[in-house]
Amino acid sequence: MKKLIPLLFAILFGHFTYSQIVVTNADVVGKGNIVVQSNDENPDGSIQPGEAGADMSWDFSALAGTSNDTMAFMDPAQTPFADEFPMANLAIDISDSGFLYVERNDDRMALVGLAVEIDTLGEFRADVDPAQSMVEFPLEYGNTYSGTSEMTFHLEYNQTGIDSIRIKQTMNINREADAWGEMSIPMGTYNVLRVHQTSTITDSVWVKSFLGWNFVYRFENNIDSYSWWSTDAGTGFVIATLSMDESGNVMNATYMKSEVSQGTNELNIDDALVKVYPNPAENNLYFEFDKTFDGRVQILDLTGRIIDSKQTDGLKTSFNLVGQTQGVYFYRVINNNSASSYTGKLIKR
Repeated sequence: MKKLIPLLFAILFGHFTYSQIVVTNADVVGKGNIVVQSNDENPDGSIQPGEAGADMSWDFSALAGTSNDTMAFMDPAQTPFADEFPMANLAIDISDSGFLYVERNDDRMALVGLAVEIDTLGEFRADVDPAQSMVEFPLEYGNTYSGTSEMTFHLEYNQTGIDSIRIKQTMNINREADAWGEMSIPMGTYNVLRVHQTSTITDSVWVKSFLGWNFVYRFENNIDSYSWWSTDAGTGFVIATLSMDESGNVMNATYMKSEVSQGTNELNIDDALVKVYPNPAENNLYFEFDKTFDGRVQILDLTGRIIDSKQTDGLKTSFNLVGQTQGVYFYRVINNNSASSYTGKLIKR
């Protein structure tokens, strides 16, 4: 009988090993947090979205990223373009690409604008009208959402015969929280809620010449993706996303590289762990190494001009930013032996 009781418990309750989560505003990372995501552009064949439903299991431990993206969540007032997006109460600095401006409350997180830089096109800013919902609260199994939003970009082209370009992007989004269960990624195992999203993005393009504005073309793109949310204290965000191609095959995967941190960037330069903090910084910026590192650290402005440079001093190097203009800068950590480097963005406030 003593052996039978544990066996009965295992049979009756063993199936209920996962818990169904509900994501609220309080569960999601906010100002001062940093999320590092890794990109796997050729995921292992075992990485599949699987079926919809309850009490599911996903093993994504085979994910192996080839590049990282850092998202720093901050007060919009700490960014250069806060005045252009007065509705935003949260800004997200996306690696070296720019800023997303978000309105966040107990009902939703929604994109209200962006200021980004695109290769070959340069920097541009746009309002999103109406705001594009990123997640609705409370997010729970069975929730659905549909919405449409638009944003318009104006680009100075300065080529013969063309003065500027205008692009209007219309986004139609449908999503459903269609599964819940447990997911394993390289950094751990978590209770998750899966969101399946399909989007149709239509780009309409006009060019301005001496003849005035002329419509050029319209392009439509369909996007299918799956994202897994966790409420675990170490995540508080999307821990994995799969992007699908038109045939339903996994095209790309992103996943959380490390647990969310508080105002500290963690990066690896040839296996040397480097902590960079605080970011945003007001007076002093620190670089801490987990072992002796033969290298140098540079601070650069937006034009790429080096405004300060130091050889690493043992396990810690610091910079005094007093006197520098508030705004966006870059830092670069360089290994003297291998010439490998890492470049990140910092905010001086």
